[in-house]
Amino acid sequence: MSRETLEQSFRFLLEEPSRLVDPLVIAWHAGEPLAIPIEFYESAFTLLERMAPKSLKIENWFQSNATLITQDWCDLIQRWQH
Repeated sequence: MSRETLEQSFRFLLEEPSRLVDPLVIAWHAGEPLAIPIEFYESAFTLLERMAPKSLKIENWFQSNATLITQDWCDLIQRWQH
């Protein structure tokens, strides 16, 4: 997914308060989400954090078989666990 598509998706989601629940859970899955570079998620999480209301708690969940988990993935998850 391109950054532009991601930004449009977040904008669509966030523009209508009735679409939001607290916490907002975003489940990432695409066959195997850990096959996508970590930098994609760093960028996506940063973008979402910038766009979302500060009062909104956001949880990012991964649907994975966990075979690709490395220390870098653990670090990413810990960094973004709010």
